[in-house]
Amino acid sequence: LQLALLTWKSSFLFLKFAPDLPDSAKRKFDDNPPPSIFVKYEVDSSFLVNFFQSLMSILIAMAVLFFLIILDKKINPLKKWHKYLRKARFIVQNFVLTMIYNAYGGMFLFALLQFKAIKFTNGLSILSFMVSILCLGAGAFVICWHLLLLMKQEDIRKNNPTAENKEKEFEKFNEQNQGFLTLFNDFKREKFGQQAFLLFFTLRQIFLSIIITNLYAHPMVESIAFLLFSFIMVAYLVIYRPIEDVIVLVSQIYNEIILVIVNIALVIMSVQDHFLQGSLDSRNRLGELVILMSLIFNSSIALFLAAKGIRAIYLYF
Repeated sequence: LQLALLTWKSSFLFLKFAPDLPDSAKRKFDDNPPPSIFVKYEVDSSFLVNFFQSLMSILIAMAVLFFLIILDKKINPLKKWHKYLRKARFIVQNFVLTMIYNAYGGMFLFALLQFKAIKFTNGLSILSFMVSILCLGAGAFVICWHLLLLMKQEDIRKNNPTAENKEKEFEKFNEQNQGFLTLFNDFKREKFGQQAFLLFFTLRQIFLSIIITNLYAHPMVESIAFLLFSFIMVAYLVIYRPIEDVIVLVSQIYNEIILVIVNIALVIMSVQDHFLQGSLDSRNRLGELVILMSLIFNSSIALFLAAKGIRAIYLYF
Protein backbone atom coordinates (compact mmCIF):
# COMPACT_ATOMS: atom_id res chain seq x y z
CA LEU A 1 0.00 0.00 0.00
CA GLN A 2 2.79 2.42 0.91
CA LEU A 3 4.61 1.79 -2.39
CA ALA A 4 1.41 2.19 -4.40
CA LEU A 5 0.54 5.49 -2.72
CA LEU A 6 4.11 6.70 -3.12
CA THR A 7 4.09 5.92 -6.86
CA TRP A 8 0.66 7.39 -7.58
CA LYS A 9 1.12 10.49 -5.45
CA SER A 10 4.58 11.28 -6.87
CA SER A 11 3.35 10.95 -10.48
CA PHE A 12 0.32 13.16 -9.92
CA LEU A 13 1.75 15.73 -7.49
CA PHE A 14 2.66 18.36 -10.09
CA LEU A 15 -0.81 18.06 -11.68
CA LYS A 16 -2.71 18.92 -8.50
CA PHE A 17 -3.39 22.65 -8.54
CA ALA A 18 -6.89 22.81 -6.98
CA PRO A 19 -7.33 23.38 -3.24
CA ASP A 20 -7.92 20.34 -1.07
CA LEU A 21 -11.12 19.72 0.91
CA PRO A 22 -11.00 21.61 4.25
CA ASP A 23 -10.59 19.47 7.38
CA SER A 24 -13.90 20.74 8.73
CA ALA A 25 -15.65 19.40 5.62
CA LYS A 26 -13.77 16.09 5.77
CA ARG A 27 -15.07 15.43 9.27
CA LYS A 28 -18.67 15.60 8.01
CA PHE A 29 -18.23 12.43 5.94
CA ASP A 30 -19.54 9.67 8.17
CA ASP A 31 -18.48 6.50 6.34
CA ASN A 32 -17.52 3.29 8.06
CA PRO A 33 -13.82 3.45 9.06
CA PRO A 34 -11.30 1.81 6.69
CA PRO A 35 -9.12 -1.15 7.77
CA SER A 36 -6.30 -0.21 10.15
CA ILE A 37 -3.60 -0.60 7.50
CA PHE A 38 -5.20 2.25 5.49
CA VAL A 39 -5.58 4.42 8.60
CA LYS A 40 -1.84 3.98 9.18
CA TYR A 41 -1.11 5.69 5.86
CA GLU A 42 -3.80 8.37 6.36
CA VAL A 43 -6.16 6.95 3.71
CA ASP A 44 -9.80 7.77 4.44
CA SER A 45 -12.72 5.52 3.55
CA SER A 46 -14.51 8.34 1.67
CA PHE A 47 -13.80 8.70 -2.05
CA LEU A 48 -14.30 12.48 -2.03
CA VAL A 49 -12.03 13.00 0.98
CA ASN A 50 -9.21 11.07 -0.71
CA PHE A 51 -9.72 12.19 -4.31
CA PHE A 52 -11.16 15.71 -3.96
CA GLN A 53 -8.04 17.68 -4.93
CA SER A 54 -7.27 15.48 -7.93
CA LEU A 55 -10.90 15.53 -9.07
CA MET A 56 -11.18 19.32 -8.78
CA SER A 57 -7.92 19.78 -10.71
CA ILE A 58 -9.23 17.57 -13.54
CA LEU A 59 -12.60 19.39 -13.59
CA ILE A 60 -10.91 22.80 -13.76
CA ALA A 61 -8.74 21.64 -16.67
CA MET A 62 -11.82 20.19 -18.39
CA ALA A 63 -13.69 23.49 -17.95
CA VAL A 64 -10.82 25.29 -19.72
CA LEU A 65 -10.94 22.62 -22.46
CA PHE A 66 -14.70 23.03 -23.01
CA PHE A 67 -14.27 26.81 -23.18
CA LEU A 68 -11.60 26.39 -25.89
CA ILE A 69 -13.80 23.90 -27.79
CA ILE A 70 -16.69 26.39 -27.82
CA LEU A 71 -14.38 29.17 -29.05
CA ASP A 72 -12.98 26.82 -31.69
CA LYS A 73 -16.49 26.12 -32.99
CA LYS A 74 -17.58 29.77 -32.92
CA ILE A 75 -14.51 31.46 -34.39
CA ASN A 76 -14.21 31.66 -38.16
CA PRO A 77 -11.53 29.13 -39.27
CA LEU A 78 -10.25 31.67 -41.82
CA LYS A 79 -9.16 34.06 -39.09
CA LYS A 80 -5.40 34.25 -38.79
CA TRP A 81 -5.19 33.33 -35.08
CA HIS A 82 -7.69 30.45 -35.27
CA LYS A 83 -4.87 27.90 -35.77
CA TYR A 84 -3.28 29.01 -32.49
CA LEU A 85 -6.60 28.61 -30.73
CA ARG A 86 -6.95 25.07 -32.11
CA LYS A 87 -3.40 24.24 -31.10
CA ALA A 88 -4.12 25.48 -27.57
CA ARG A 89 -7.25 23.32 -27.48
CA PHE A 90 -5.28 20.19 -28.42
CA ILE A 91 -2.56 20.98 -25.87
CA VAL A 92 -5.14 21.32 -23.08
CA GLN A 93 -6.98 18.17 -24.23
CA ASN A 94 -3.77 16.14 -24.09
CA PHE A 95 -3.00 17.67 -20.69
CA VAL A 96 -6.43 16.56 -19.40
CA LEU A 97 -5.78 13.02 -20.66
CA THR A 98 -2.40 13.02 -18.90
CA MET A 99 -4.10 14.05 -15.65
CA ILE A 100 -6.74 11.32 -15.99
CA TYR A 101 -4.21 8.57 -16.69
CA ASN A 102 -2.01 9.69 -13.81
CA ALA A 103 -5.03 9.54 -11.49
CA TYR A 104 -6.30 6.07 -12.45
CA GLY A 105 -4.48 4.09 -9.75
CA GLY A 106 -5.61 6.26 -6.86
CA MET A 107 -9.10 6.71 -8.29
CA PHE A 108 -9.81 2.97 -8.40
CA LEU A 109 -8.25 2.38 -4.99
CA PHE A 110 -10.32 5.09 -3.32
CA ALA A 111 -13.51 4.06 -5.14
CA LEU A 112 -13.15 0.45 -3.99
CA LEU A 113 -12.63 1.64 -0.42
CA GLN A 114 -15.76 3.77 -0.72
CA PHE A 115 -17.83 0.78 -1.87
CA LYS A 116 -16.82 -1.11 1.26
CA ALA A 117 -17.46 1.77 3.67
CA ILE A 118 -20.63 3.51 2.47
CA LYS A 119 -23.37 4.43 4.93
CA PHE A 120 -26.70 4.94 3.16
CA THR A 121 -27.93 6.92 6.17
CA ASN A 122 -25.42 9.72 5.55
CA GLY A 123 -26.05 12.19 2.70
CA LEU A 124 -22.39 13.03 2.10
CA SER A 125 -21.50 9.33 2.10
CA ILE A 126 -24.12 8.71 -0.60
CA LEU A 127 -22.81 11.71 -2.58
CA SER A 128 -19.26 10.38 -2.36
CA PHE A 129 -20.48 6.95 -3.47
CA MET A 130 -22.31 8.43 -6.50
CA VAL A 131 -19.29 10.55 -7.50
CA SER A 132 -17.03 7.48 -7.30
CA ILE A 133 -19.38 5.59 -9.65
CA LEU A 134 -19.42 8.52 -12.10
CA CYS A 135 -15.61 8.71 -12.02
CA LEU A 136 -15.25 4.97 -12.64
CA GLY A 137 -17.74 5.20 -15.51
CA ALA A 138 -15.84 8.12 -17.05
CA GLY A 139 -12.56 6.23 -16.59
CA ALA A 140 -14.02 3.12 -18.28
CA PHE A 141 -15.22 5.27 -21.19
CA VAL A 142 -11.74 6.78 -21.71
CA ILE A 143 -10.14 3.31 -21.64
CA CYS A 144 -12.68 2.01 -24.20
CA TRP A 145 -12.01 5.01 -26.44
CA HIS A 146 -8.26 4.41 -26.10
CA LEU A 147 -8.76 0.76 -27.11
CA LEU A 148 -10.86 1.83 -30.11
CA LEU A 149 -8.06 4.12 -31.32
CA LEU A 150 -5.54 1.31 -30.85
CA MET A 151 -7.70 -0.99 -32.99
CA LYS A 152 -7.80 1.68 -35.73
CA GLN A 153 -4.01 1.77 -35.65
CA GLU A 154 -3.91 -2.02 -35.86
CA ASP A 155 -6.07 -1.82 -39.01
CA ILE A 156 -3.54 0.60 -40.52
CA ARG A 157 -0.72 -1.88 -39.83
CA LYS A 158 -2.67 -4.79 -41.37
CA ASN A 159 -4.06 -2.99 -44.43
CA ASN A 160 -0.86 -1.20 -45.47
CA PRO A 161 1.95 -3.72 -46.11
CA THR A 162 4.42 -1.16 -47.48
CA ALA A 163 6.25 1.12 -45.08
CA GLU A 164 5.54 4.22 -47.20
CA ASN A 165 1.75 3.73 -47.25
CA LYS A 166 1.76 2.83 -43.58
CA GLU A 167 3.62 6.04 -42.71
CA LYS A 168 1.14 8.16 -44.69
CA GLU A 169 -1.83 6.53 -42.99
CA PHE A 170 -0.29 7.06 -39.56
CA GLU A 171 0.31 10.73 -40.36
CA LYS A 172 -3.34 11.03 -41.40
CA PHE A 173 -4.40 9.26 -38.19
CA ASN A 174 -2.32 11.66 -36.07
CA GLU A 175 -3.79 14.64 -37.92
CA GLN A 176 -7.33 13.43 -37.20
CA ASN A 177 -6.59 12.67 -33.53
CA GLN A 178 -4.37 15.55 -32.43
CA GLY A 179 -6.23 15.78 -29.14
CA PHE A 180 -5.22 12.22 -28.23
CA LEU A 181 -1.54 12.22 -29.21
CA THR A 182 -0.43 11.87 -25.58
CA LEU A 183 -1.78 8.29 -25.76
CA PHE A 184 0.50 7.34 -28.66
CA ASN A 185 3.24 9.84 -29.52
CA ASP A 186 5.87 8.68 -27.03
CA PHE A 187 5.58 5.01 -28.02
CA LYS A 188 6.80 2.98 -30.98
CA ARG A 189 4.10 1.96 -33.45
CA GLU A 190 5.49 -1.13 -35.19
CA LYS A 191 3.36 -3.42 -32.98
CA PHE A 192 0.08 -3.22 -31.07
CA GLY A 193 1.93 -4.17 -27.86
CA GLN A 194 4.17 -1.10 -28.19
CA GLN A 195 1.42 1.46 -28.82
CA ALA A 196 -0.67 -0.04 -25.99
CA PHE A 197 1.96 0.61 -23.29
CA LEU A 198 -0.07 3.31 -21.53
CA LEU A 199 -3.17 1.11 -21.59
CA PHE A 200 -1.28 -1.88 -20.14
CA PHE A 201 0.31 0.31 -17.47
CA THR A 202 -3.09 1.71 -16.48
CA LEU A 203 -4.71 -1.74 -16.33
CA ARG A 204 -1.89 -2.85 -14.03
CA GLN A 205 -2.66 0.04 -11.69
CA ILE A 206 -6.32 -0.97 -11.64
CA PHE A 207 -5.52 -4.62 -10.85
CA LEU A 208 -3.11 -3.55 -8.10
CA SER A 209 -5.86 -1.40 -6.59
CA ILE A 210 -8.17 -4.42 -6.54
CA ILE A 211 -5.45 -6.52 -4.89
CA ILE A 212 -4.67 -3.87 -2.24
CA THR A 213 -8.30 -3.37 -1.24
CA ASN A 214 -9.18 -7.08 -1.13
CA LEU A 215 -6.02 -8.89 -0.02
CA TYR A 216 -4.64 -6.55 2.66
CA ALA A 217 -5.39 -9.23 5.29
CA HIS A 218 -3.33 -11.77 3.31
CA PRO A 219 0.08 -10.08 2.91
CA MET A 220 1.82 -13.17 1.52
CA VAL A 221 -0.67 -13.55 -1.35
CA GLU A 222 -0.68 -9.79 -1.89
CA SER A 223 3.12 -9.51 -2.09
CA ILE A 224 3.36 -12.51 -4.45
CA ALA A 225 0.76 -10.92 -6.75
CA PHE A 226 2.71 -7.64 -6.71
CA LEU A 227 5.93 -9.49 -7.53
CA LEU A 228 4.25 -11.31 -10.42
CA PHE A 229 3.01 -8.04 -11.92
CA SER A 230 6.50 -6.52 -11.55
CA PHE A 231 8.12 -9.47 -13.36
CA ILE A 232 5.54 -9.26 -16.16
CA MET A 233 6.14 -5.53 -16.59
CA VAL A 234 9.95 -5.91 -16.71
CA ALA A 235 9.64 -8.72 -19.27
CA TYR A 236 7.23 -6.62 -21.35
CA LEU A 237 9.54 -3.56 -21.32
CA VAL A 238 12.62 -5.60 -22.26
CA ILE A 239 10.92 -7.62 -25.03
CA TYR A 240 8.76 -4.91 -26.65
CA ARG A 241 10.82 -1.79 -25.74
CA PRO A 242 7.68 0.31 -26.36
CA ILE A 243 8.99 3.79 -25.42
CA GLU A 244 10.64 5.88 -28.14
CA ASP A 245 12.91 7.93 -25.86
CA VAL A 246 15.83 5.77 -24.73
CA ILE A 247 16.29 7.66 -21.45
CA VAL A 248 12.62 7.27 -20.53
CA LEU A 249 12.70 3.58 -21.46
CA VAL A 250 15.82 2.94 -19.37
CA SER A 251 14.35 4.86 -16.43
CA GLN A 252 11.13 2.85 -16.64
CA ILE A 253 13.01 -0.46 -16.69
CA TYR A 254 15.26 0.74 -13.87
CA ASN A 255 12.29 1.70 -11.70
CA GLU A 256 10.54 -1.61 -12.40
CA ILE A 257 13.68 -3.53 -11.40
CA ILE A 258 13.75 -1.59 -8.12
CA LEU A 259 10.12 -2.58 -7.56
CA VAL A 260 11.03 -6.22 -8.27
CA ILE A 261 13.76 -6.08 -5.60
CA VAL A 262 11.37 -4.45 -3.12
CA ASN A 263 8.64 -6.99 -3.86
CA ILE A 264 11.06 -9.92 -3.47
CA ALA A 265 12.00 -8.58 -0.03
CA LEU A 266 8.32 -8.16 0.85
CA VAL A 267 7.55 -11.73 -0.28
CA ILE A 268 10.36 -13.10 1.92
CA MET A 269 9.17 -11.05 4.89
CA SER A 270 5.53 -12.10 4.41
CA VAL A 271 6.52 -15.78 4.10
CA GLN A 272 8.56 -15.49 7.30
CA ASP A 273 5.59 -13.88 9.06
CA HIS A 274 3.18 -16.49 7.75
CA PHE A 275 5.25 -19.45 8.88
CA LEU A 276 6.72 -17.65 11.93
CA GLN A 277 10.26 -18.15 10.67
CA GLY A 278 13.29 -15.93 10.25
CA SER A 279 15.33 -14.09 12.83
CA LEU A 280 14.67 -10.53 13.92
CA ASP A 281 18.01 -9.50 12.39
CA SER A 282 17.09 -10.83 8.94
CA ARG A 283 13.72 -9.05 9.06
CA ASN A 284 15.39 -5.79 10.04
CA ARG A 285 17.81 -6.11 7.11
CA LEU A 286 14.99 -6.79 4.69
CA GLY A 287 13.11 -3.79 6.09
CA GLU A 288 16.19 -1.61 5.61
CA LEU A 289 16.47 -2.89 2.02
CA VAL A 290 12.86 -1.90 1.32
CA ILE A 291 13.45 1.59 2.77
CA LEU A 292 16.68 2.00 0.78
CA MET A 293 15.03 0.92 -2.49
CA SER A 294 12.15 3.31 -1.84
CA LEU A 295 14.61 6.19 -1.40
CA ILE A 296 16.45 5.18 -4.59
CA PHE A 297 13.12 4.97 -6.44
CA ASN A 298 12.25 8.54 -5.38
CA SER A 299 15.64 10.04 -6.22
CA SER A 300 15.94 8.18 -9.55
CA ILE A 301 12.79 9.87 -10.88
CA ALA A 302 14.38 13.30 -10.39
CA LEU A 303 17.71 12.15 -11.86
CA PHE A 304 16.17 10.73 -15.02
CA LEU A 305 14.02 13.84 -15.50
CA ALA A 306 17.17 15.97 -15.19
CA ALA A 307 18.99 13.74 -17.70
CA LYS A 308 16.09 14.05 -20.14
CA GLY A 309 16.11 17.85 -19.75
CA ILE A 310 19.88 18.08 -20.33
CA ARG A 311 19.56 15.86 -23.41
CA ALA A 312 16.73 18.02 -24.81
CA ILE A 313 18.85 21.19 -24.34
CA TYR A 314 21.84 19.51 -26.02
CA LEU A 315 19.76 18.42 -29.04
CA TYR A 316 18.20 21.89 -29.32
CA PHE A 317 21.54 23.69 -29.52
